[in-house]
Order: sequence, then C-alpha cells, then structure tokens
Amino acid sequence: MAGELSAEAAREIRQLQKSKEKWRRAGNAAEEATACNRLGQLLAAQGRFEEALEQHREELRLLRAAGDALGSAVAHRRVGESLAELQRFQQALEHQLQHLSLARSLDDAVEQQRAWATIGRTFLFMAESPQIPQIPDIPQFPEFPKIPEASQEAEGTPGNPGIPGNSGIQGAPTALRRALQAFHNSLHVLETRLEGVVPVAELAQMRSRLCLNLGLVQESLGNSQSCSRLLWDSLRWARESQSLEDQFRAHLNLGLLQQRLRDLPGSLRSLGRARDCARDLGQPRLQGEAQAHLGQTISLTF
Repeated sequence: MAGELSAEAAREIRQLQKSKEKWRRAGNAAEEATACNRLGQLLAAQGRFEEALEQHREELRLLRAAGDALGSAVAHRRVGESLAELQRFQQALEHQLQHLSLARSLDDAVEQQRAWATIGRTFLFMAESPQIPQIPDIPQFPEFPKIPEASQEAEGTPGNPGIPGNSGIQGAPTALRRALQAFHNSLHVLETRLEGVVPVAELAQMRSRLCLNLGLVQESLGNSQSCSRLLWDSLRWARESQSLEDQFRAHLNLGLLQQRLRDLPGSLRSLGRARDCARDLGQPRLQGEAQAHLGQTISLTF
C-alpha cells in the first residue's frame, strides 16, 4: 500500500506537474514526455504504482506520436514495470516484450540487457504470486545459450564453472525457469556486448541487480547457500557502483534471509544497514520497511 507522501516528494511532484503543464501549453512533446517519465519514477518510488502507470502511459503516447523509437522502448519498459508491481503480469509482459523488440530493432545492447532483466523480474513476481496466471513463453534467439536443466551442471564442474544462479533448477516451476532464462540472457548481453562500452560504475550496478535477482530465484528454489552467495555479490557490486538504492536492496534481502535462517545478529546488522541506506536516500517508505523487519528480528531474539 502506498503511504503518505513526504513533504519533499509532494513538493517535487507539484513542481513536475507544473513543468509538464508548461511544456504541454508550449507544444513541446519531448519535454512533456520527460516530465511524465520523472513523475512516474517518483510516484513509483513512493509506492504509487497506479499513478505512475498513468504517467508512463502518457509518456508512451507522446513519444510514439513523436516517432521516438528509443524513447518509446524505454516508456514500454516503465509501463511494464508499473503493471508488474500491480500484478497485472500478462499486460506487463506485453509491454516488456515490446521494449525488447524495439531495442533489438535499434541494436541497442544496453536496452536489450535491461529488457531481459525486466522480463525476468516479472516472471519472478509471477512465481511469488499466490495465484499464478498462465505462464507465457519468452522469445528464443540463437545467440543465447540454453540453460542446462540438470542441477549438477548448474553447480559447475572442473573446466565448467556453470551458470551463476542456476543451481537446482531441475523440476523448478515454469515461472522460475523463465525468470532464470531471462536473467541469464541479460547477463549474456552484459558480458558479450557491454564490457568496455558502458561506464564501469553502470556495469557494476547492472551486475548488482542481476545478482540480487538471481539470488531471489535461488531463494524461491530453497537454495539458501546459493542465495546468500549471490546477495553478498550483489552488495559488493552495489558498493562498487556507489548506488545506495542497490545497497539498500542487498542489505534488506540479506537481512531477511538471515532472519529466516535464524542468524539473528547478522539479520540485525544487515537490516540496520538497509535502514541507514534508506535514510541517506531520503526515502521514508523504504526506511519504514527496513525498520519493520528490524522489529520482527528483534522480537525473535526474546
């Protein structure tokens, strides 16, 4: 549930709405779309996904009318992300696959990497949903190697280190297999097309998020050891990228995993650091989330 907006967020939203109206009156569709994009991201950060969806749909309409293919691709991603948060998974995937299709037609490797990561995240949401809808296929392209189904291949053997985050996939639910394939495709694009092209800090952030998502897949598969290793990797890359948001998510998920494993001192440390990251980000909603989980861990110590 979305909470009350902080005074700072409310002020920023008002300013962006005024800016958006100014550009609309001036007939500047590109700047109006930019304002929609910023509004949508800010609303999503406050947990207001229905309102964010409205902004990103308007952004998409403006960019399509302007013939901006790359902008439209990114807007499709933003619409899809909002729909996934609202658990409207089929619609989310339709937009995310449009993002992927446009990114491929433009030969934009960065957006292809992001498209696959977003698709994987939606399948992960599906796997976590109490009522899983029909699971669609994802496109198969020859440049992406198939993920081996056998768990012994996933763990790796001498000379064959295996695929990160692929342990125990044999017999996994369809949504988790789709998520794993999409995250693996995203990693493949990163390693084959983005090394030396994208700034080091941005690459580190991409790796952090992929490690986090792969860790969540492993958690859903019941592989706590693999999950823990991937979450620590996520934190390491988040620190390298100096992204407080990604450090928050890594600390939070580590704390929750440690809580479930009854490593209560470790959970208290991780959740405390997540709370500190949220505070430094100026995100009361995230700070409250970390504090609530801290309270749960504290209650387990007595």
